[in-house]
Amino acid sequence: MPKIKELLEMNDYCLRQGIFWLQGPGGNTSLKDKQQQILNIKPSGYRLEKVKSEKDLSQVKLDRFLTDFKQVENAVNNEEKETLYKDLIGVSTITTDRRPSMETGFHAVLPDDFVFHIHSLVAVLVCDMDHSQKNKFKSWYSKDWQKTLGELTEVDAVMPGAELALSLQKVKNFPVIFLKNHGAILQFNDSDRLEKYQSFELAVLKEFFPKGILFRSLQTFPKDLLKGPIKFYFPDFVILFPRINKFLTKMDEDTYQLSEKAEKDDPDVYENWMATQILYHIKPQLKELPMDIIQKVPYLPTELVRKKIMETP
Repeated sequence: MPKIKELLEMNDYCLRQGIFWLQGPGGNTSLKDKQQQILNIKPSGYRLEKVKSEKDLSQVKLDRFLTDFKQVENAVNNEEKETLYKDLIGVSTITTDRRPSMETGFHAVLPDDFVFHIHSLVAVLVCDMDHSQKNKFKSWYSKDWQKTLGELTEVDAVMPGAELALSLQKVKNFPVIFLKNHGAILQFNDSDRLEKYQSFELAVLKEFFPKGILFRSLQTFPKDLLKGPIKFYFPDFVILFPRINKFLTKMDEDTYQLSEKAEKDDPDVYENWMATQILYHIKPQLKELPMDIIQKVPYLPTELVRKKIMETP
C-alpha cells in the first residue's frame, strides 16, 4: 500500500519533534485503507520508533469496528461501555501478535485517511488559556492559520479510550482538535499537514508563550528540569507514575529529584517527567487533570491491557 510509506515517513517527522509531541508510548498514528476497509494503526504500548515497517503496524477491520461501535454508544453504564470497547478492539483486530492502540475508537470514527494523535505540549497550554487569552488566540488563529490548517476545535478533558472516541465522534469533521490535558489530533489526506502544523506551534509559542521557545529549540534539556513538583497534566503520567516514583527522591514538601539514570534505564519515565517540568516552567499555574480521571484512568480495561503489554519484555 503506497500510503504506508507516507505514514512511516510522517511517524519519523513526529519523532524528530521530540517530547514536545511524544513522550514514551504516548501518542498514536493511523492510516485507513478504505477500499479494503482496514485501519492500520500503531500497536498498543509501543513507542513510535518501534514502528519501522508495515509489519510493525496493527490492523483492524474498520467496517466491523464501526458497525459494532454502536453497542458501545448504547451501553447502559460506564462499566459496560468500557468492557464492550475493550472487547470490540479485540474482535476487530486482524494482527494476532500486535494489539492496536487503545485509542482505536477515534482513529476509526474520524473520517480522513490519516489520523495523528500527538501529546502536544503547545495544545495543552492553549487549552488552559483564560477567557481573554482564548478569545485573542481564536482571533489570531482565524486570521493567520485557519486557511492553512482548517477549523480548530477543543474537547474537554475526558477519559481516554471509549469516552474520548464518543466525544470525538461529535466533532469528527474538524481537521484540528485540541484535547484538554491530552494533546492534539490532526486528521488529513495530504502528507504535508504535519510540517504546517509544526510551523503553527512555533508561531503559537512566539505569540503567546515566548518562555517556551527556548525549550522547543533545545535538543537536550538542562539538568535543572530533573528537579520539580509532581504534576498530573497527562493521563500517561498517571499511568506511568508507579514507574516514575521509583526514580524520584523527595527534596522538600513540594520538590522531587528524578534520578539521572532514568534517561537511560526508562526513557518512558524520563520523557514524561521532562515534558511535565517543561509545562510547569512555562506555566506554573497550569491546571492538572480532573481528580476523577486521575483516580479512574489506571483501571480502565484498555489501560490494564496496555500496562500488561508494556511490562512484557
